[in-house]
Amino acid sequence: MNLSSFFWFKKKEVILDCFTPDNYAFKYCRPEPAVKYYPQWWQDLPKLSDDGRSTMKRCRGFQQLYKNSFIIPYWTQMNISMGSTKERAFTWNSPDRSKQDLGQLDLVTFHPTRQYTNFIDTDRYQHVKLTQCWRFNTSKYVDFLWSDCTWNRTNFNYTILPGIMDFKYQAGAEINMLIEYRDEPYDISFTPGQPLVMITPVDQTNTIVIKHHLVTVKEWQALSPYAAAFRSIKDQQTQTGYQYAKEVTDALDHRSKPVSKCPFGFTSK
Repeated sequence: MNLSSFFWFKKKEVILDCFTPDNYAFKYCRPEPAVKYYPQWWQDLPKLSDDGRSTMKRCRGFQQLYKNSFIIPYWTQMNISMGSTKERAFTWNSPDRSKQDLGQLDLVTFHPTRQYTNFIDTDRYQHVKLTQCWRFNTSKYVDFLWSDCTWNRTNFNYTILPGIMDFKYQAGAEINMLIEYRDEPYDISFTPGQPLVMITPVDQTNTIVIKHHLVTVKEWQALSPYAAAFRSIKDQQTQTGYQYAKEVTDALDHRSKPVSKCPFGFTSK
């Protein structure tokens, strides 16, 4: 017997705080509920096609995806120039931003191939990581499915890599992608406000409330203090930066947790 059919449980509210030091992104390129980023082609789509059949306008899978997700847009102008398959190199340029905006962080980086040996043909594909100006924090642990904004795209010249992440133990939201080398060089452009990543809470029993904050670069950098301090190669052999941050955060949470008082004079330990 499913007890949920007899009882109505109010969803717990979880705050998703979004922090940026960039004033333009704070005003115009905010992470928002995905329903605010419905693609235009879908909005223009009639419910029925010419032959009387239902269109994607009635697709429940599409509707539920957008009703239960959030979208993180890109925040600046970025051009990535891909060399040919013979060159196997790329360059990037962001004309209206400098790396000073995020405290000397490069806006485009990549992981060395030794970190993902045998995953892809590295002569054909290039890993690229876009630094985001947004960092995040949740009031409790929530897993988010991280995926591509497939339905918002008009071309497929790059692939956003999926994963599951939380924002209790880490705050970063760098965008990992693969870009293909072709026979001839070509460019890929990303624009402010362009939907790039969709995050979907794995557990739908919570109500996610999103809040935006404009902070200084120093305050923004301080949002990931433990993971950022994890630099020892020796430590990395037995523990990841995320595990270290989780261990420290949990210890501090336990220390600051108020001691519950027993009405009979006993205290819990």
